[in-house]
Amino acid sequence: MGLGSTQRGSTQRSTVTADDIVFRDGTVLSVRRTLRYHCARFVVRGAIENRNAEWLSDVLVRPCTDPAIDVISVDLAGVTFFGAGGLHSLNRAAERASERGRWFSVWDPPPFVRRVLDAGGVTSAMLIEPPTHGRA
Repeated sequence: MGLGSTQRGSTQRSTVTADDIVFRDGTVLSVRRTLRYHCARFVVRGAIENRNAEWLSDVLVRPCTDPAIDVISVDLAGVTFFGAGGLHSLNRAAERASERGRWFSVWDPPPFVRRVLDAGGVTSAMLIEPPTHGRA
């Protein structure tokens, strides 16, 4: 039945999973997923690089096809590097969520991540919290 494995309207408990991708040089990207109510919440830690961006994109897109999920929320507070691959991953996931009528939000991006998102022009495709409201 997909992520969450409960019917809409049923009492749903939290389901937590964690995935890591580790490279030979010791670089790690960690994703912890919590499914609760109708929300898939991801907490991402580490460097989002070109070599792990497709994997991250696949992880974030998965809940878009689950009819029990209405919101995909991605916490980026623990991200240490964010380049073009990260931009592509989030944009792809936000587009898939929108195509399927889901909300996609990004939470607590570090200032350098926010600058990449702004420069990449994807901020209209996703809700970013907290908003900058003119902060540099």
